[in-house]
Amino acid sequence: MRERLENNDSRVALQPFILAERNRMLLRQMRRIRDEENELMKGVAGWETGTLYGEPVYHTTDPDEWTEPTLGELWTHASEKNIKERESWAFWV
Repeated sequence: MRERLENNDSRVALQPFILAERNRMLLRQMRRIRDEENELMKGVAGWETGTLYGEPVYHTTDPDEWTEPTLGELWTHASEKNIKERESWAFWV
């Protein structure tokens, strides 16, 4: 019983660190996607990163409001091999 209690306390104590690491990884991936979109679309006239030809994708949300990305959005530019390797990451995202 004491060991189970200690393990539970450890898990609770580590949870904020795990969440912070998850958020850091999420933001790094989103930056990679943004940079790739900038590189890919640099020759397209009128293209603004994060929009669809200058129109916001989300019309009903405040521009300052956080919208949680889906797994599909996070792995847009990834190869099929990388997606398969990282399927277990769905737990963290």
